[in-house]
Amino acid sequence: MKSSSIIIENIQYVRDNDKNELSFETNMTPFERNKFRKILLSDLSVLAVDTVCILNNETIFTNEQVVQRLSLLPIKSIHSSNKDIIRKEKCDCEKSCEKCVLYISFNITTYAGFVYSHDISPLFYPNIIVLPSIKNKANLSVIMKITKKDPKKHYKWSIPVVFCFEGNKIILKSDFSDYDLLKVLLDVLEKFYEKSD
Repeated sequence: MKSSSIIIENIQYVRDNDKNELSFETNMTPFERNKFRKILLSDLSVLAVDTVCILNNETIFTNEQVVQRLSLLPIKSIHSSNKDIIRKEKCDCEKSCEKCVLYISFNITTYAGFVYSHDISPLFYPNIIVLPSIKNKANLSVIMKITKKDPKKHYKWSIPVVFCFEGNKIILKSDFSDYDLLKVLLDVLEKFYEKSD
C-alpha cells in the first residue's frame, strides 16, 4: 500500500517542564500505525553510554555497580556537544573519531550523600541519582564513551518516547522536556515513506 495517501492533521504539541506530548490525527490503517510504531521503537538512532572505563573507584560500590549505573544514564538529545554525532556504520573512519564518538571524563571527590547526573556532565539529564550513600571523601575517576546506535541492539539503548493511539489519534510522549518530539515525528515519517517505496 502506498503511503502517499496518509493524512496527518491537527498536530498539537505541548512542551514545558511538566509535560512533553505531541498528538495528531491520521487516517493510517492499523497496519500503518504498527509500522509507524516499529520505526519509532527500532529504527531511530539514540545516544547512549557505550563504554565505561573506571580509572579510580574509592566509593562503597564495586566497579561493576558503578559501570551499570553510569551506563543507564539518559543523555540530553539536543545538547550542543552531541547533536551532530552520527552512527558508527555511517562514518568513514576506521575505528572511531569525533564525528561518531563522544568521550566524557570526570573526576569527582564525593561527600556523604549522593552523586547526581549533573555533577558528572551537563550532557546528562539533571537530578538523577547515580550513586547514593557513598562514603565521605571518596574519589571516582571515569572515562565514558558515548555513541549513537540502534535502540533494539541492547537493553540500555531505548528511545525516551512512548507511543500510543486512541481512535484516529496518535500520541507521542516523553519524560524529558528538551526531547524534540516534532523532530522525532519528522524522522519517523521520513523513514516511513522510505520503507514504503
